[in-house]
Amino acid sequence: MSYPWFRLYSEFADDPKVQIMPESMQRRLLMLFCLRCKEHLNGDAEIAWALRISDEETKATKALFIQQGFIDSSWNILHWEDRQFTSDSSSERVKKYRDKRQSLGLNRGSGHLNDPALYSRDCNRCIYCKSEINLCIDHLYPIILGGTDHPDNLAVACKSCNSGKAGRTPEMAKMLILYAPAKERYENYRKSLDVTVTDTEWLTVTPSVSVSISDSVSVKKSFVLPPWIDSEAWAGFEEMRRKIRAPLTDRARNGIIKELQKLCPAGGNGAEILDQSTQRGWRGIFAISTTRTNGGNHAKQAGADNQRETSTAESYATWLSMSDEFQKTNPWQGPTE
Repeated sequence: MSYPWFRLYSEFADDPKVQIMPESMQRRLLMLFCLRCKEHLNGDAEIAWALRISDEETKATKALFIQQGFIDSSWNILHWEDRQFTSDSSSERVKKYRDKRQSLGLNRGSGHLNDPALYSRDCNRCIYCKSEINLCIDHLYPIILGGTDHPDNLAVACKSCNSGKAGRTPEMAKMLILYAPAKERYENYRKSLDVTVTDTEWLTVTPSVSVSISDSVSVKKSFVLPPWIDSEAWAGFEEMRRKIRAPLTDRARNGIIKELQKLCPAGGNGAEILDQSTQRGWRGIFAISTTRTNGGNHAKQAGADNQRETSTAESYATWLSMSDEFQKTNPWQGPTE
């Protein structure tokens, strides 16, 4: 199979096999790549006509390209698989998407989603970033999770935001809907489904999430926040991790919960331990310590995991106290002559 494009890497500019040739030959090599995309490499005569060169020039070109290792004696380009990958085809991905739509009782194709009225309704702007270029229609509640083509579940998105959302709800992808009418439509659509999740579902996920549609699809979450953990403290810890650019994965969340079970006293909810790490900017969680020593194991562990023991706020407070003390002991006497 051939695609209407090919990969041209930067090595073309400094590859001795290419640069040793005159510019006319370099151009003919690129033209040969283009002809290969169209599968128009059917003999010397056809190639001579396509390159607009004489028979003698064709023979000289063929001999040089064979010598340089670009083609074989039948004009077949060598290592063409490095310039067109089978995985580059979207056929398999499109087929899976269409099969999924069909299994949910929806139209197999999605051409009807290109209705100009849908774009006009959202002011021809991405509802996530307000971009006006490379727009497409996004399923707010994804097809893969049981979403449908209902108008309230459709919104305009740029292809960058649509790819970043990648089969997740806006909540799962932590993407804000900036266009108020679209947000309202989406909330109404969510209410129409039998979905037991909240707007912070990536923080406080319920034990199971069921979506009731025509074919009774059931979707399960991999992470479950135990009910004994203080949800507000957990949300604060998650927010801190995102701010320090170390967001939690589901595997990390489960690890934190296991550690919290070891550190929490019987009947505790982990709030104090989580808040300690949140306030000090720690990536992990540690036992509550009322004293802090230079040689303590806790201090060493926290320092190794977080490269610091105090947060920026604590350092700033220390600086302020030192500054106040300096001003008391060294009062300004005003300008001198």
